[in-house]
Amino acid sequence: MTAANYFRKIAYGCEQLGMMPGDLTKMDTEQAKFFIHDLISHFGKGAKGSSIESYVKSMKSWMTWNDTETPKSIRVYGASDYN
Repeated sequence: MTAANYFRKIAYGCEQLGMMPGDLTKMDTEQAKFFIHDLISHFGKGAKGSSIESYVKSMKSWMTWNDTETPKSIRVYGASDYN
């Protein structure tokens, strides 16, 4: 079930930023960092931090699976809020 949820989030996140999931596999670390920051900015307008963090985790997982170097630490504001 996790794989299906991750893929759904990857596809939706890429669609929102005008990309295809395969484009993520061609990025270097710098491009991946900017892409993830763009994703956070895009969803930060109305989504909870924990929801945004799940998109970031999905993207990083996909990049790692496809041997793309990912940025090590990216913080999402409000991701650990329990409200």
